[in-house]
Amino acid sequence: MLEAYPASGKGGSSISGVGAGASFDSDQLGVSNAMNYAADTFTSSYKRMAAGYAAISSTQYQLQEAQAYLEELSTLASQASDSQLSDNERVAIESSFRNLIRVYQRTMEKDVSEDSELDPKDLTDLQEILSDSGIDFGTSSAVTEAMGCIGGSDQYLGEERITTQDGTSLDISSLHVSTKDNAERALEYITALKKEISADSYGLDTIMGELGGASRFAVAGENAFRKAAEGLLANGSIDLLADALAADIRSNAADKALAAHSDLDSILAKTLLAVNQ
Repeated sequence: MLEAYPASGKGGSSISGVGAGASFDSDQLGVSNAMNYAADTFTSSYKRMAAGYAAISSTQYQLQEAQAYLEELSTLASQASDSQLSDNERVAIESSFRNLIRVYQRTMEKDVSEDSELDPKDLTDLQEILSDSGIDFGTSSAVTEAMGCIGGSDQYLGEERITTQDGTSLDISSLHVSTKDNAERALEYITALKKEISADSYGLDTIMGELGGASRFAVAGENAFRKAAEGLLANGSIDLLADALAADIRSNAADKALAAHSDLDSILAKTLLAVNQ
């Protein structure tokens, strides 16, 4: 679950000490300060999620590039598996194949993270990036489920050591098509790696979808609380204001994915407004 608002303390969170029984008219300054504080919290949440989304989006682009190169490698390996090739033809294909392997490796080695210390392709680093974005890995969600389905056995996106049917253990750097047998092994490996990367890409799409939905919720939350701070949503009791906040957020962040991030009902706003007991 994404924490898009301050975590509740015992008996609820406190925002400028405004309690649920307060009146907007009589405590307008305190309520306004509370609303701006909550809006700032949503702003911070959005910025954290946007940074995580950017890192994952760049990694997703890398995987798409990798898939395109694997398609080319697959074509070359398929050609090289033809037993009727001449020696000169096989040498030419091997040269093209190895050059393309190096291009693939350079593509996957590119640092796409703004923080050079974290590599989004490494699942350990990716989890840290997502935790910094507000993902709670102690709670089951679409994001945590997606994380469990990507990275393969080496827990790294875009790479995998695969054992072929004849028992040969291969990685991308060890592939050759200089003989028919080597070409067939390479084709088997590439087919398996394409499947792994497709799963990785699908998982990243899921994570990006969740972050995108949560970001829209954060923006809607910020806007709603700014309007509340200016007295544009409701006057009267805090309960009425809370209901108005929830309605405004719901109308401006309509997204099925939001159920994973917040109940989007009056409980949200009332929790934000509650004073610690």
